[in-house]
Amino acid sequence: MYRIKQFYWYFTSIFKKIDEEFVIGYLNKKELALFKKLSVGEQHHSIRVAKNAIKIINDKKILGIDMNWFIKICLLHDIGKTDGNINIIDKSILVIIDKLSKGTIKKYANIKKIDIYYNHPTKAMKILKPLNLDEESLYIIRNHHKVVEDNMLLNILKESDDIS
Repeated sequence: MYRIKQFYWYFTSIFKKIDEEFVIGYLNKKELALFKKLSVGEQHHSIRVAKNAIKIINDKKILGIDMNWFIKICLLHDIGKTDGNINIIDKSILVIIDKLSKGTIKKYANIKKIDIYYNHPTKAMKILKPLNLDEESLYIIRNHHKVVEDNMLLNILKESDDIS
C-alpha cells in the first residue's frame, strides 16, 4: 500500500517555500546544490524521511541525538540516485521485477537503472565523501537499506525510508 502512496506522492509533489526552508535549515550550500539535483519527487521523499525520523525519535522518546546531524543524513540518503535517471515508473517496474525475481534481477547491475536502484547508497557515499561528512554519516547512508542490530540511527533511517 505504501508503494501506491509513494507513486501518488511522486506525481503530486510541488516544492513549496516551507519545504525549501526545512531543507535550508539543515544543509549547507554544497549539500543543498546536491539535494537539488534529485528529482522533485525524490526531494519530497527525502523530506518525508527526515520528518518521519523526527516523529519516530520523538515517539520513542530517544534522547541524546544530534538532530541537525541526523536530519542532514536523512535528507542526503538518496543522493546516489543523481548518478542517473530513474523515474517513478522505472522504480515501480524494478520493485515489481525485484519481488517477482526474488532479487535475482540484481545480477543485471550492468544495466544503469538497475545499478542505480540497487547501488544508490554506495553511490551516495562516494558523492558525499568529498564534502567531508564524518564516517558515521557515510556508514549510515551506505547501509540505509540494511538492518543492523547495533545501530539505532541506521534502523530509524531505514524504518522512516520504508514508510516514506
